Amino acid sequence: RGRLGLAMLDGRVGVCEGGPGLAEPANVFRYAGLLMSRDPVALERRGLAIIEARRALLRLPPLAERTLPNPSPPVHIDNAAQKGVSPG
Repeated sequence: RGRLGLAMLDGRVGVCEGGPGLAEPANVFRYAGLLMSRDPVALERRGLAIIEARRALLRLPPLAERTLPNPSPPVHIDNAAQKGVSPG
């Protein structure tokens, strides 16, 4: 906890479905951003919001409502918050 200074998220290119490997071109988007925060949980939440916004534009369901082939919701963010990763 005390050793984290700055968390960074490379948001130059995003994938909102089928990633991180080969994805359909329609699901790959240029965000052109580098996000930084002292709070890694807040940073992950912001990254998720960006992906969810793109999914909404493409009329894809929210990640938490996905079905096959990858039905798992993005629980890692809440898990990190519960473990006290967030400094705030």
